[in-house]
Amino acid sequence: MRLHWPLIAAVLRLAVLVFASSAQAQGIPRTIGEEVPLGQSATGEACRLRLNFGQASGTTVQQYLIMCDGWERASADLRREPFLVRDLYDVASVSPWQRGLDRYLDCSKPDKTVFPGATRAVIRQCRMFAGGWQQVAIVAVIGSYTYFMSGVPTTIPLMRDAIALLEGDKPPSAAIGRDSIAAYNIRLIEQAVGGSMRLIGIQDMGAFGRLRDLGLFRNNMGDYAGAESAYRRALEIHERAFGAGAMGSGDTICNIALQVAKQRRMTEAEALYARAMKLVAANPVELARCLVYQSYAAADRKDYAAELALASRALEVRQAGFAARNGDAALQNFAVAGAA
Repeated sequence: MRLHWPLIAAVLRLAVLVFASSAQAQGIPRTIGEEVPLGQSATGEACRLRLNFGQASGTTVQQYLIMCDGWERASADLRREPFLVRDLYDVASVSPWQRGLDRYLDCSKPDKTVFPGATRAVIRQCRMFAGGWQQVAIVAVIGSYTYFMSGVPTTIPLMRDAIALLEGDKPPSAAIGRDSIAAYNIRLIEQAVGGSMRLIGIQDMGAFGRLRDLGLFRNNMGDYAGAESAYRRALEIHERAFGAGAMGSGDTICNIALQVAKQRRMTEAEALYARAMKLVAANPVELARCLVYQSYAAADRKDYAAELALASRALEVRQAGFAARNGDAALQNFAVAGAA
């Protein structure tokens, strides 16, 4: 699906007005945990800039978070380091910063980009393992600092304005003008999402995450009907954002199947697992997890040979190294140990 450019342009022009007024009126946060209003994301959520690590003096490494309404997690992370990087492509591919992102993101190779005020910059298109939600990773050299940025693509204009504040400059939103900066934002966001997907609101991402957390909590409490309801509501949000049968929905469907099986609706659970397996086949992390869930169902029906086969296959996926970044090998090992 192509991005709806007239709609995005209208949203960004409206957002520019907020960026310009808010960013000029506010200083930067000076103490850890302090927040200042930053403006709105490209999809309309009010956002704030929070100092999370370091000192505002800029002589040490600093980490700022962009917190937006509708999601308890940071919508963007901005790290400012007082040194210049020679090879941005290398830093964006194999550095400790990128390895940290690799724990929860699947990113494309770095590509050259243009970022306001930067002498050099690279960008990576990313997706979260959990749900396939769009993310972006950017490394830029601005002044005497290197900036490491990651987050929801709709926060890119806010990343830019936050850096302008940190550099003591007038935010580009105000300096360039509404029409020019809106056109620039469209180009950069298109590069971030690949030009094939519409912008997703931060509130949808937040609601999806909260419902998945609720589903896990209710599952752990043995409330399988309540967990099923939460996961089904999460799937509704995902399908509204991406469409039915989209990649990234398989893990949620696997979780629904797990809850249905726990309620002894085995025929329905098997159909859900079959549907999910088609969607997780290309994602070793989700494939291994879905196999483990199916091994639980086999154990519940006392088919221990099938339980062992499914759990062993999940472990093989892990040992092959496809899902090494997920960090949940203990789950697969536990399942095999229980089936043996």
